Amino acid sequence: MSIIDDFLSHYVREIEFYKRLANAGAERCQKILDERNIQAIVTSRAKRPDRLREKLEKRDAKRSYSSLDDIYTDIPDLAGVRIALYFPKERATVDRLLRDSFDVSQVKIFPEDSDNSSVSSSRSSAALYP
Repeated sequence: MSIIDDFLSHYVREIEFYKRLANAGAERCQKILDERNIQAIVTSRAKRPDRLREKLEKRDAKRSYSSLDDIYTDIPDLAGVRIALYFPKERATVDRLLRDSFDVSQVKIFPEDSDNSSVSSSRSSAALYP
């Protein structure tokens, strides 16, 4: 069994945990937004095993995973929350609220080649911890 197969076997057994974690994160984010009367669509998900396999195989070609810990370190988004704002001008406010409510360990701006001149068309991703 390969490292990727082993990782996916663990992940499939734990996927309900990741779904609950994502749901709890979404509920907390929704509460934070509701308290400030910020309109948004908040969704959550645990990464699908088939998509995760594709991602791992592509990344393994460059990184050559040697342990499960290598994969856990490399893939921070096994569970996620998405916040889609109705009013993009509120992005900075939401960013501040999330930073005040969670420990942010990493932020990534999408698209990566963006000069960030248009806040409304860029997205960000953060690894958040309660």
